[in-house]
Amino acid sequence: MAKKVQLKTADYEYGVIRIRDRETGKIRTSRGNGDAVHRALALHIANGGSLNDVAKANDVKGISKGGNPGMASMNLGTALRGLVRNEQKVKIGSVSVTDLKQKDPVLPKIEPLTRAKPAKKAKAKKAKKARRSTASRATASSAPAEAAA
Repeated sequence: MAKKVQLKTADYEYGVIRIRDRETGKIRTSRGNGDAVHRALALHIANGGSLNDVAKANDVKGISKGGNPGMASMNLGTALRGLVRNEQKVKIGSVSVTDLKQKDPVLPKIEPLTRAKPAKKAKAKKAKKARRSTASRATASSAPAEAAA
């Protein structure tokens, strides 16, 4: 009989991984659950690796259905997490993942997600109203001058 696997749900804290891309020099940003698979994939991609290399190394098939690279990355990550949960060793580039909570000094750190402050609607409305009233005053004050001329 197959061994039952119980998974906890809603136990992830989402954060941001920022890592410098080796080819372009730009900062790559990746949002996700921040487990070892996510961090290792982000590091592998930033170092110029491909998802197909990781899939072949771990004997995972059918990741690129749909043609969307983001979806392929998500599919591969899900498949690799399943392998790790079933106590198999996963190889992602130069990193071997044996536990999803693994703390490896090579992997990038997770930064907390910072959200932009919401716009102040009241101030924007007041400014718009002030511009309208200034424009209407300027039009009203120029009208009598034109009539007198």
